[in-house]
Amino acid sequence: MMFICRFCAIFCNARQLREICYFGLLDCIYISIFTIGISNTASAGDLMKDKQNFDNPAVTIIGYEDGLKDSEFDAYVDSITDHIRGKMRSDKEHGAAKPNHMFAQTRFFYVPLFNRKVSGESLSSSLREMGQDEEFCIESPWIQVIRNKNSGVLRADFLWNERQFLIDQVLLDSPNTANLGTGKPMKEQEIDGFIDDYEETVLNVPFGEEKEAALRDVSKRVPAEFVWLMVRAWQTTRGPFQSEIRSAIHELIVKAASGYTNLTKDAIGLCLTKSNNHYLFPNIISFSAHDKVKIDDYDINELR
Repeated sequence: MMFICRFCAIFCNARQLREICYFGLLDCIYISIFTIGISNTASAGDLMKDKQNFDNPAVTIIGYEDGLKDSEFDAYVDSITDHIRGKMRSDKEHGAAKPNHMFAQTRFFYVPLFNRKVSGESLSSSLREMGQDEEFCIESPWIQVIRNKNSGVLRADFLWNERQFLIDQVLLDSPNTANLGTGKPMKEQEIDGFIDDYEETVLNVPFGEEKEAALRDVSKRVPAEFVWLMVRAWQTTRGPFQSEIRSAIHELIVKAASGYTNLTKDAIGLCLTKSNNHYLFPNIISFSAHDKVKIDDYDINELR
């Protein structure tokens, strides 16, 4: 099952919050990961009434219960949460705390590549929960930040979407790639179909021109991000190829996690200014073109 904790102003770190959630001590409701926006959320205006909340933004973790603890995602949540708190603390220590430097609410979404059940609803569109007095500071597939136009207070959604990791790597490798999918999750049986197609079309074909032709053939039917993954997985028929794909996606996440965390921090920095800019980054290429964003350690090619 997947869970979403009701928003609460917490005064502990992200890891402590997760440990509380594991033992059921918070009032949790179980829902699909894509049924977003029904939790009891405090408005930015309400949180403005209690200044101490700015040191501890309300944090919600959304994802698999058994997919969080001691994982790269777990470390990502801790690092981003600490980064935000550090920025706020630094502002206060230097006497420069302003409402537009404040995160009132943060949500972290864990979207694994292999899902048994998914909704047809687009994850990105489901995050557009703006009120009349709110506007986007950043729109992207990895982080969405909404700013209250009156108070300047920020609300942020951070997405750890494993399919998006693949899409990013394809674009970093070849920006003009055709047949590229979106970050929208897919059913596990659809991915299994891609793997079966690759096995039948490519895996058993000898190397050389015949192999290249088979790869071009399967690339017409299978989204480019899955072809990229399967090509870089261990090419063996001695065991289930799906196991090799799962190992490859795990290896990708391990190698890319640090770079992904850093580029997310760079994005946060774009909102922690007095600027009222709206940053729109539809893909990793547009994101990397910004002079304040660094992605060198996010570009991964070898998964074996």
